[in-house]
Amino acid sequence: MHRPPPISVTVSRAAWHKYVLLALWLIGVAAAWAFVVQQTSGWQRFVVPVSCVIAGVFAWHGWNNSVTGRLQWNGERWYWTHFDGSPVGLLSILLDFQRFVLVRLVSEKGDAAWLWLHSAQVDASWLALRRALVHGAKATPSQQENPVGS
Repeated sequence: MHRPPPISVTVSRAAWHKYVLLALWLIGVAAAWAFVVQQTSGWQRFVVPVSCVIAGVFAWHGWNNSVTGRLQWNGERWYWTHFDGSPVGLLSILLDFQRFVLVRLVSEKGDAAWLWLHSAQVDASWLALRRALVHGAKATPSQQENPVGS
């Protein structure tokens, strides 16, 4: 069996993630507005909109500070920018939606990172990245304990 060729991709913030957060926040704002309109008085009338704004600020802050960097496959091992040169000890594919993939990286030192990879980030080499991910991924602990077919 041939190993996938080396590949290096830049992982950036996913725009679709920002839009999902915005849509959920707008739904929350609509629900808060409906609640405020129904309330005639009381402190609850002010707490709900304030909490909605605070939740939006936290969501924006979380997306804006989400991890970015460089993910590299050298043909044998994975490397992630934020692991300071330490190779990835475990790469698990947690969700695979063909154009979006959620992976969990754990360095040999025990540091962990969760990355949303999407085809728009690496349009030209998306299939090569997916092949490398499948080849270089390890089974998750639950899959290792209960292998299919045993």
